[in-house]
Amino acid sequence: MAKLIARKGDITIECDTVEQMEAISEILNKMPNRFLLRLGKMCISGHGKEVTVILMTLATIMLAVGTFFSRKRIKKFIIKRIAPMLDAAERALGLPWAPPAEVSVEEVEFEEVPENESREEDELPKEEEAPKPKTWSEKFRDEFGPLPELPPMLQFVVERSPAGYEVAMTVTLLCAFAALCFSKVRAKYLDGKVHAPNLQVLVEGNWGAGKEKFMTALNAMFKRLFDRDKEKYSSDDEGKIIQWAGVGATESKFIDILADNGEVHVLMVTSEILAAVNNMRKQNGLTAEYYRKAIDNGEVFRANKTKDIQGLFRVFMNCILIGTPGDTTKFFSKELEGGTASRICLLAIPDSGRYLEALVIEDSEELEEIRDQIDEWNRTYCYDHDESSDCDIPADEHFIDLGYVNDAIKTWIDDQWLRTNDDPSDPRRDARG
Repeated sequence: MAKLIARKGDITIECDTVEQMEAISEILNKMPNRFLLRLGKMCISGHGKEVTVILMTLATIMLAVGTFFSRKRIKKFIIKRIAPMLDAAERALGLPWAPPAEVSVEEVEFEEVPENESREEDELPKEEEAPKPKTWSEKFRDEFGPLPELPPMLQFVVERSPAGYEVAMTVTLLCAFAALCFSKVRAKYLDGKVHAPNLQVLVEGNWGAGKEKFMTALNAMFKRLFDRDKEKYSSDDEGKIIQWAGVGATESKFIDILADNGEVHVLMVTSEILAAVNNMRKQNGLTAEYYRKAIDNGEVFRANKTKDIQGLFRVFMNCILIGTPGDTTKFFSKELEGGTASRICLLAIPDSGRYLEALVIEDSEELEEIRDQIDEWNRTYCYDHDESSDCDIPADEHFIDLGYVNDAIKTWIDDQWLRTNDDPSDPRRDARG
């Protein structure tokens, strides 16, 4: 027989009957946060039995005449009865957060009063006005703290970004640097296989949240590379490596890029993810298969009667996709299965306030030095240009040891596995699994 559990936050109560479970659930849902936190602390500190006694006592009283209570009176009853019971329990247990003042606790009593009547002793002092709820980005900062110290060129952009954009901007830039500066770097992962720096990023933000700021940052940092690629697009010369492309590329053009690039990454970027969805549905559009293949550099095959390059080509593609929640849903629900979606790094930016903060990156000596470094990395770890043949030459693979990163990732994965078994949420449990 399945257990009957009432749960909220750190509080978990095993009930004997459905009625008890429903009563305790209603109590927990109507209980002010200050009491929930105190009960949660008791559970965490190993005093779950005492919490069960308190909540069962309240549930028993409420069940006796609960049908005569309005929702408002149930809440008032909880507030009035829970405080002295909690105070007494905390002092008896010697818990450090127990209130210092001695309060005599009388035996819990209950007297039925018609709903349309009120008594002076039932009137509770007005609670202080609740503080303004924190936004999810503020809660994230409270829980995880500020970002660690960043490399100077990442810090250059992040410190100019609006509050709440720090994480999304950092990961977006990392995706671009991986493809455009370190494409030929290789490292062994937990699976024992050697991997390229593959990363797909999806940034979600509501209308007017300032999603274009990511394009502003990318265009400023990688301006020289983008300008070079624009010239290559307008030329039919062979032997040219292209690393910047929009999601509107046709399948045949994209395979041409893969063939010419010699396993050097191309970075696909769009500030409107709906454009990627629409392109997938075109007859010669870039299908969802390419996003799936890019995760592990899988192969695509072209064999037709045209003069195009034929054969097998590994997909080296990093993506930065930006869009609204509605368009993001279309991208996932209709085009990609869960296995692919789980490998995409999902990011979010907060809604803008009354005034939309700008991201301004002006030309400066510091920015030029960053671009110089990007060019140097690009020549060393992506490709170089041979003047004699006027061709781009892919760089050799460069292997590095990331064992210390793998150790940290393994610790995190182990923690997620343990949380999977305890998580009451089926969707979250399935996602972790």
